Amino acid sequence: ALAGGCAFSPPEENRAQVTQAVPREPVSPAPTSVPTTQLVFPEPIERVVRRYTNDVRFRLFDSAVGFVEPDLRSQFRGATDHLRTIRFTGVTIEQVEVDEAGTTAIATVRWRGHWLQSPFERELRTTQRWRRDEASQSWYVTPELEALGANLEQIRRAPAASMPPR
Repeated sequence: ALAGGCAFSPPEENRAQVTQAVPREPVSPAPTSVPTTQLVFPEPIERVVRRYTNDVRFRLFDSAVGFVEPDLRSQFRGATDHLRTIRFTGVTIEQVEVDEAGTTAIATVRWRGHWLQSPFERELRTTQRWRRDEASQSWYVTPELEALGANLEQIRRAPAASMPPR
């Protein structure tokens, strides 16, 4: 028979030792009135660019819109329809340049993907323009989805000889 639901039954002389509870030191709760100072550091632009670019790559437009300049968000939502017909298979952030004041940045992004109706991958480059809001310390992009869309149209129309099928 199993002792206490265990597959191991200790010898009779060790049983008292095994079943005895081991006393523990009481754990004191963390102090509740520790003074804290919350410092706001801007998220590194490289990480912000990566998050936004991945959201666009994986068609997570509801998340990506949070990185867009607030007054351009409705325009962004309307411009994402053509992106739903593209499958991005890779993205590389080639370069992120920040100005001396740390308030604007330009990111060069290389996309690799294919039109859903075509098995041939293509590659294209885009430029993202970013601005850091001083009050919130958040970075916002001015999306160039129209330019991306025009480049994607070139992908769709380009001859398939330049890259092997997926």
